[in-house]
Amino acid sequence: MAYSEVQATTSLTQSDSSGFSGSGTGDDFAYLVTGWTAGGGVEWMFTQNWSAKLEYLHYDLGTISFTWQATDNNIGGVYQNETTSFHNQGYIVRVGLNCLW
Repeated sequence: MAYSEVQATTSLTQSDSSGFSGSGTGDDFAYLVTGWTAGGGVEWMFTQNWSAKLEYLHYDLGTISFTWQATDNNIGGVYQNETTSFHNQGYIVRVGLNCLW
């Protein structure tokens, strides 16, 4: 199991030759999400008191979507709803040196 707080902000700016100008900023959002993780590692004891390690971890927190409204700067009203989605996944590699007293 993996979990993390995911934060994002989206913005949009549009204009055309007719003078239309529009922009929008979605609400910042922060969610605590859960997903899955898998990985492995190796450790090598190269003296009686010292070891070195290498770890690899892949996590996947799924796809997150949020909807927000863009407004027309000329008329001051909403002109479209926008949906932003992203897939949150990544990799972690750790290298370490351990001293055993």
